[in-house]
Amino acid sequence: MNYGKVKIMRKGFPLFAVLLILLGSLMLLDRAGVVTFGWSLVFWLIVTVFGGFKIVRGMSSASTGEVFWGTVFFFVGFYNVASDVGILYLPGGVLFPAFLLVMGLGLLLGFVSQPREWHLLVPALIFIFVGGLMTLAEMELLGPWTAIDAIRQWWPVGLILFGAALLLNAGARHQRSTQ
Repeated sequence: MNYGKVKIMRKGFPLFAVLLILLGSLMLLDRAGVVTFGWSLVFWLIVTVFGGFKIVRGMSSASTGEVFWGTVFFFVGFYNVASDVGILYLPGGVLFPAFLLVMGLGLLLGFVSQPREWHLLVPALIFIFVGGLMTLAEMELLGPWTAIDAIRQWWPVGLILFGAALLLNAGARHQRSTQ
């Protein structure tokens, strides 16, 4: 019996029931005039809650895949909710670099949930670096050609580092399995 895990995250957690309760509550608040929203907002709220649930469940079970996809769903859903209610708006040119940053963050959180999978750090840092350069270029804090030239020049280093990390990780797994 593992007392360290959150009780809510046990297998069979009624996520669908919780989502129905949230959806019904939002619809009731809309009908009462407390909040006004459209179905797009409801959809993105569900995606955000689902992503958050996947992150928590992935972190408690050390599942890098759940953490990664949960992070992607959470941030994409959160951005769309914030955009629908008028809190946050990113110009079209920043969306792709922001998505690269989210993917890098997802891989980084995957590493945090499972430190043995340290090879995830390489693509995480690559996505964060490229997304950061592109974001700085889109925000005109860095010349666009400077960012593009840097990416064009140095992207093979990312391939080399990721390949080396995969080889080293495979060697470490082989060594652990023979012990």
